[in-house]
Amino acid sequence: MLHVKLLALLIFAFKICQGQEVDIDRIKIAIRDTAHQYHYPKLIAEFVSQPQYFSMEKGINLYYGNLYAPNYKTFDFKAMTEFTPLVKKGRLRKAISVGEELFKENPVNLYLLLGLGYCYKQSNQTDKAELTREMAAVLIRAIEASGDGSSTEKAYKVISVNDEYTLMEKNNWTGKTRTSKKTQNSVFDVWEIKENTSALYFEVLYNLQEKFIFPE
Repeated sequence: MLHVKLLALLIFAFKICQGQEVDIDRIKIAIRDTAHQYHYPKLIAEFVSQPQYFSMEKGINLYYGNLYAPNYKTFDFKAMTEFTPLVKKGRLRKAISVGEELFKENPVNLYLLLGLGYCYKQSNQTDKAELTREMAAVLIRAIEASGDGSSTEKAYKVISVNDEYTLMEKNNWTGKTRTSKKTQNSVFDVWEIKENTSALYFEVLYNLQEKFIFPE
């Protein structure tokens, strides 16, 4: 599977502090405030240039704040239909060109970052591969800090189904069955995992109505 190869690029040498509160309402206020240190355009500018300096809190605001970005999508069809087939066919130069354009649309896209990282590494573009790895690590840390997956209250919170599968593959969790329950602004996915007798919980957060154009 392609994602397995992509996840092999990520070497996490830090300890995850699980269970950090994800306060969506607070995040929404902070990222819209032009005077706030977490104003979203500021976060994006720093993320694409110096992701290695992102604190856990800053990464959480970046990742979950993407729910309210004007370029937010509940599912990224372009990455799946335009970028991934090129990677699978080994057309890395074209894949990089397409992927970089999609990155400009939304850099907070874990699936795309992993794919670009793989392409850069295979193309010996070491600096770009490392920068992309650092960006992906920021997003992975934010997800893993949101819970431990042991219950609905401690579910891993993700902003796309792709990120749910990415975390499962990173941890070598093989899903056997999945049940889903829809709430007002999210879907709870409960997995039976081959490697564990306990259920694994994810909460996929959605923003189906509210978008915000950030002032410069």
